[in-house]
Amino acid sequence: MTLLAVLFAFAGAYGIIAHTDPTEMDTVAYLRAAADIRETGGVLQHIPNCLNGVYRQATQHPVYLLILSLFAEKNLSFFIRAKFVTFFFSFVLFFSVIGVARRYFGKKTACAAGLLMALNATVIRLGTMVACETLLAICFLYFIFFTTRGFQNRRSWIAAGFFAGLTFMTKSLGILTIPVFLCSAVWGYRRQIGTLFKSRSFWAFFGIFILTASPLFLRNIKVYGTPLYSDSSAVLWVDNWHDYSSERADSGEIGLAAYLNQHSFQDMANIFWKGLSGRNVRMIADGLKPFAFWKKIDLNSLQGFHQKTISHEGLWAFLLMVFFAVGLWAYRKSAFTIPAVFSIMGFYVFVAWFSKIFEGSPPTRLLYCILILILIYTAAGFVFLGSRILGASLKSGADRIQKISFFGILTGIIFCCAVQFDYKNTDFGKTYRINPVFATQLSWAIQNVPAGKKIWVSESFMSYSFYFQQQIQGKAVSLPKVHSAEEYQALAADQQIEFAFID
Repeated sequence: MTLLAVLFAFAGAYGIIAHTDPTEMDTVAYLRAAADIRETGGVLQHIPNCLNGVYRQATQHPVYLLILSLFAEKNLSFFIRAKFVTFFFSFVLFFSVIGVARRYFGKKTACAAGLLMALNATVIRLGTMVACETLLAICFLYFIFFTTRGFQNRRSWIAAGFFAGLTFMTKSLGILTIPVFLCSAVWGYRRQIGTLFKSRSFWAFFGIFILTASPLFLRNIKVYGTPLYSDSSAVLWVDNWHDYSSERADSGEIGLAAYLNQHSFQDMANIFWKGLSGRNVRMIADGLKPFAFWKKIDLNSLQGFHQKTISHEGLWAFLLMVFFAVGLWAYRKSAFTIPAVFSIMGFYVFVAWFSKIFEGSPPTRLLYCILILILIYTAAGFVFLGSRILGASLKSGADRIQKISFFGILTGIIFCCAVQFDYKNTDFGKTYRINPVFATQLSWAIQNVPAGKKIWVSESFMSYSFYFQQQIQGKAVSLPKVHSAEEYQALAADQQIEFAFID
């Protein structure tokens, strides 16, 4: 286990220095929202802020933001700290996967699962950038764990409800824990349905889920009029991300009724099928890419969204899926497999529809929770086949051969990673880069904007980062989306804005 942890740390070091862009993916949104929480009272004031409507963030869910807010500052050191916070959660996920795999599949599978985690480019990529998916996967894995334990002791479903609530409070995809639990419980007690529905622990799951997520539910009701409000919920009813705007959603132009009027059943079936057979397959292939330790490590491969899968990576993903199928079949009677299968089915079906807005480059992170389950069952399948083959040919020495082989392979991989690492030219204190245009804007603003003056920053992608990187004395003001210079001038006069920054 120590060698596995060393390997994971090496891989994580590459990931930390790969993410140098403070505007990568949703980094800006996370850091800005976390800084806002810090400025409005921090963690201790969060629940009152939810109840009185001060907290209005409606895209990112709050758990990850609350943790980041403990380290929030309006300068680039916050960006670096946030990456290390996420990497800490990566280690928690790493050891959690090993622990769960050991409990339900044995020590050998636990070691193999840890190795697959350390050699997975997606685990390293999402685990070393500013993103909530690693924390989401931790909460989701423990939800699966306690749901499984509930088949032996239904009181464990109380803990499952808590982690399901945390999953939802981390990302809106966590709402899928409700149907996963319901289907798992009904399937597990299919011969005792009456006993299930009479169980207090079964209903306690839903009560604890609601209680855990209640700050967000109550905020949504007070501010937006519905408990499940999200800025991105209307995205379900557009075919392309560029077709979405909050103004169109609020006006009723975007919604289920409008979508049904504009699309035939065949249109929707085709979109859904493309998700099942196309987009999801590409995301899984991307999600199973190896961390290429055997060659000069390309840091670009650890950045950003979905990237094109080349032939040998596709073959690697195919082989892993073969082992996954073997593992799923070998442990088909395991209690852990019940919620695992319903989770994989639920995420796969939902994301097949949701991902239509990312037709060209669907983000792999949408399937990250089930990718972790796939890695666990892949490890189980590999160990199962290895034990059968070695057990048949070398019964007495099979276990020793497996241990020696695993130790040798792991040592070799660590050596390959270590010899490539450029210690002399790596400055962990400056793992970021700034767009030169933005650097000029920031420098000018620091020197010329007096304290208390109102400023407005355009919502283009690069300038958006200005909010959390600013070290100036001015007060940032938000404006609705403007479509003309005249419209901006009227709003600026009304809000008494004196400085505007536009790319």
